[in-house]
Amino acid sequence: MADHTTRSQGKHRYKTIKSKRQPLCARTSYSCHKLCLFLYTLCYLVIGLALLGIGIYVEVERREYTGLEKSLSLPVAILIFIGLFISINGLCGLVGTVEENISLLKLFLILSVDLPLLLQQIATAILIYVNGIEISDLISSKLALVLNDFNRNPDLRSTMDSVQNKYSCCGISSWHDYVEYAEACRERCPYGNTCNNQCIFPKSCCSMPNVPQSAINCTSNKVSEVPPSMTIKNGCFYAFVDWLSDRMDLIGATTLGLALPQVAGIIWAYLIMKISFRFKIFHRL
Repeated sequence: MADHTTRSQGKHRYKTIKSKRQPLCARTSYSCHKLCLFLYTLCYLVIGLALLGIGIYVEVERREYTGLEKSLSLPVAILIFIGLFISINGLCGLVGTVEENISLLKLFLILSVDLPLLLQQIATAILIYVNGIEISDLISSKLALVLNDFNRNPDLRSTMDSVQNKYSCCGISSWHDYVEYAEACRERCPYGNTCNNQCIFPKSCCSMPNVPQSAINCTSNKVSEVPPSMTIKNGCFYAFVDWLSDRMDLIGATTLGLALPQVAGIIWAYLIMKISFRFKIFHRL
């Protein structure tokens, strides 16, 4: 009889402890943490989708210039990968917060502590700021290769015309670059061959004020005899570097700005996991 009474009291005490709720202050604190983590993971997901969308958009735009160096696709692929990684990580954190799933929150924490990706973001920002000269040299060398094959490759010719029309530029440093490359083009052509017709001044370099673009044509003259008044003076290298320089600070600041919230997310997710383990279960309020 005594044993039965003891067991009954033990069961009653167990039910009381099991159904006991945490103090209001603790539950309110947990709810605030949960809300903040939800907003953070939502922003995390939006940023990831934005990077993914930008990467896809840049890749689509890059494919329009089929004659450019194929290695330029690597930075775009890295951007798409980072955007996809952040999107998946943010989705795990968002669903884990809403569904109160500890496993998904653990996965979110583990992926957020992925230091190689974090260091890669920081290193990218440093490289953008520090190695501006090396990037400029790379761009210049690639443009030189494109211009060298301008008259032999229709894809390169179409690409260069598109770039020159878009940025209102001509050649690498100036329109005089076409004099050198046109002479090399004629040397490769047998005497009297019709390929000499290709070694001419590109129409995309023509510039005549108050004349519609469709009516402009300065390609009938020899390159060495093209009047300066009919040409675009600005070189494409300087035009592209100016365009890139105007956006360099924004690119670097954005990259570092994405790394700082990632560090905050690591700390935040750890605190949520710590509170969860202390409570043992999530409290449905």
